[in-house]
Amino acid sequence: MGIFLIEFNIKYCLFHINYSKLSIKYYNFFTKFIQEIKKGYYKLTYNNPLF
Repeated sequence: MGIFLIEFNIKYCLFHINYSKLSIKYYNFFTKFIQEIKKGYYKLTYNNPLF
């Protein structure tokens, strides 16, 4: 049981390290995206065919 827990913790830590790298990578993208939405929300809604 103890060995299983240690192995699980290692996998969990590796997952979190990879996840934090991804979140750092996408954080900049999403902040830019949110700023664009704040700047031109109405432009987006009128020009975007998805809305």
